[in-house]
Amino acid sequence: MSASNALFNAHGIRLVSAGIALLMQMDGVASGLAAKTGDTPSRPAMSSPATNIESHPDWIVVHDVEVGFTLRYPPHLVRLPEPSPLPERRPPLVARLRLLDRDLASGATADLEPATLAVEIFAPTAEPLRDWLARNGRQAAGISSTTVSGAIEAVRVRFPRLAAPNEFLYVRTARAVLALIPLGADGEAALSTLQLD
Repeated sequence: MSASNALFNAHGIRLVSAGIALLMQMDGVASGLAAKTGDTPSRPAMSSPATNIESHPDWIVVHDVEVGFTLRYPPHLVRLPEPSPLPERRPPLVARLRLLDRDLASGATADLEPATLAVEIFAPTAEPLRDWLARNGRQAAGISSTTVSGAIEAVRVRFPRLAAPNEFLYVRTARAVLALIPLGADGEAALSTLQLD
């Protein structure tokens, strides 16, 4: 595998191939909107979603009316096409959005690259997120409650065994459960624009 298909830590040491990271995501060890609409353990904790998306007026806006969220992303990122049917997950995906750098997205291995930001959408649930995560095999070493305006509940989940991505934000609303998975500074920046209707 070429160096362009590998993930490296801050010291330039190869951590894991992108293909293995994708397989881990597909197995449900990690989680990754739909056609319808080097992260390392030493990286600082994920930033909290902001309430003001106007700070990036040149960014592209995604607004999903059905699910009820809006986010922005930098123009050098592009949305990857989603396969039909969507990849199998537990529970099943309702929809998914994956953003990737334009140059990486134009390459032959785009589907093997971990997304800069992935938003996985699942059917709504009435159960607490910690119970929902456990029932669906998404237990992690680090789970902490957080606040996202407009959410019923939100938790940050850290999977320290994963090289990248290994931090996730799960948000429960009346319309869906969202799994938001940022990778690197661009992923964190796009996540920081999240707003719920």
